Amino acid sequence: MLASIDRTVAAGEMTEVDVAGAKKFPDLASIMQAVGYDRLMYVIAQKIGSHHVHGTWSSLLTSCLRRSEDGRFRPHSDPIAARFNSYSLVALTVLSALKCYASYVLEEDEATEYVKMLDEASAGLRRINETVAGSGFEVRAEEGAGIA
Repeated sequence: MLASIDRTVAAGEMTEVDVAGAKKFPDLASIMQAVGYDRLMYVIAQKIGSHHVHGTWSSLLTSCLRRSEDGRFRPHSDPIAARFNSYSLVALTVLSALKCYASYVLEEDEATEYVKMLDEASAGLRRINETVAGSGFEVRAEEGAGIA
């Protein structure tokens, strides 16, 4: 992995000093808080899912291993069905980002049209989600945060 990092730095014609001094992106929790999502939204949308993306012991135990009759863990390849709300959450977050972006870059009258369209798309997705996954999935943001 270190060799890969070294190659990437070299390809970017940078040094370790350049990389260390480069402006850092804020973490996702801070970004979500800045646009009005509460901490629970971050935990649901990112923190829980990151176990499966990056791999943790809890992810390994719940998704990749089964205890055999002799008490040892063995790998399994059973498919794990994704829940619809996993997909709809990403789509709602993207719609929210588009809404914020449109409000920022467009003139007010043009932004109003786009925001209305994005609100309608979000509402439609929420209706589909409720039909498929039930009513236990709600995305909340602080009032006035512009979240779809």
